Amino acid sequence: MGRSVSWVMDYSSRPGDTLDRVGGVPTHLPYMWPRCQACQGRMSFVGQLYSSERLLLDDHLALQFYVCDDCRENRKWLHMEALPKASPANDRRTGVRCGSQPVQYIHYTRVEDSMDQWTFHRRRLAEGDLPDKHLRRDKLGGLFPYDGYEGPKISRQNQMVAQFVWPGVGAAVYLYRSAKDGFYPYPYS
Repeated sequence: MGRSVSWVMDYSSRPGDTLDRVGGVPTHLPYMWPRCQACQGRMSFVGQLYSSERLLLDDHLALQFYVCDDCRENRKWLHMEALPKASPANDRRTGVRCGSQPVQYIHYTRVEDSMDQWTFHRRRLAEGDLPDKHLRRDKLGGLFPYDGYEGPKISRQNQMVAQFVWPGVGAAVYLYRSAKDGFYPYPYS
């Protein structure tokens, strides 16, 4: 039986040795601060995930996520920035904070899944049949049981790499890596 590894996210008010976090302002600055497609206002920083053994980002330093606090009642305009490795540090701590996202640092617990994604596909198990309760938690990597249910289909050319629910976004976010288009979140703006 194939195995895969999930990196389960745990949230803490203590930074420890991680740059991955939600809330506050970004550790590194995007090239240009993102603007909402609907109202053209500056979007609010929600969180960031840095390249690591858990999340390989090729030539990128980190992924950052933004929402429009002003338009949240109509639609959750989620925006993702893939930062180049040369992105400047945010030494002045500037940016727009998300009003509904408290600052929390993300720490990870490595958990071995009972099977890999492709074994899961072959067996066509229902979500309720999964023995791994950690699969429903915020995490990076491993097995994702939500194939096509709340997002795009998972395939070898379109792999899901993360799932999380952050208060600042207000809904589940599924992060994919497409062989054609690179990283993208679902839902997206």
